[in-house]
Amino acid sequence: TAKIKSFGFIAGGRYENTSFGEAIAPRAGITFHKDKFNAKLLYGKAYRIPMPWQAYSRVITFSPEQKLVPELTGTVEVEFGYKLNDHFKTRVNTFYINIDKPISYLSSNNSYHNFGKIQSMGLEAELTAQYKKTRGFLNFSYNKPGSKTSEQFVTADKKHFLAMPAFKVSLGGSHDLNRLTIAPTFTWMSEKYGQSQDHALGLVQGFDNTRYEGVLLTNLNIVYKNLFDKLTLNISAYNLFDQKYLAVQPYYGAHAPLPVNDRQITLGAKLAL
Repeated sequence: TAKIKSFGFIAGGRYENTSFGEAIAPRAGITFHKDKFNAKLLYGKAYRIPMPWQAYSRVITFSPEQKLVPELTGTVEVEFGYKLNDHFKTRVNTFYINIDKPISYLSSNNSYHNFGKIQSMGLEAELTAQYKKTRGFLNFSYNKPGSKTSEQFVTADKKHFLAMPAFKVSLGGSHDLNRLTIAPTFTWMSEKYGQSQDHALGLVQGFDNTRYEGVLLTNLNIVYKNLFDKLTLNISAYNLFDQKYLAVQPYYGAHAPLPVNDRQITLGAKLAL
């Protein structure tokens, strides 16, 4: 690491010789900060070795020529941030991600293998507010597939990733009322796509997709501090209005969507001794 006036520089790397082969993960970055403005340029690579249940199983099919190797991911990010005043800050971040030979499941022969390429590019933005008793945030993200993304991971028109909403918006905050803190969060995710039932059953030629409606998830956390001077209580609700949320397989693997993130309400207590 090094710092020259308003600029900062960082470079590093990681090398590992794994059971699945060698993996190298270099990284580098440049930062800039002056007055109320800051910026950064980051480059890095990461790797993920196969999970044990992907590489060793009595159920999954394996063959000598099918040996799994580490999944490699390269990332480039450019971010700009600005402090609007003593209470508000904002930032905008663009990114490009390239995943080479991701580890995917193939239902036709019940196996995991390294296959294809996933490219993702997009934009993230956030506005945060900080007052003595009130805090809040609004963030937004957008992503789309790169041109070299393998067709097994995208819709038939190649405009959307499978399973991933293109747009996501979150609004949240918290407010202190003496000993009580109330913190709601609202997250909207746009429509998403997955493999259609007819395609999974082999009834249609080419790729075919099912569209899933966008969904708004509401979370709420309420904390009461210093009850009897030592007790803190909190009640949390996730997906408060029990919206229908489905986890969709992110490639054509013939797996049906799974219902997840049903409404959950929890009560917690912490006692200071």
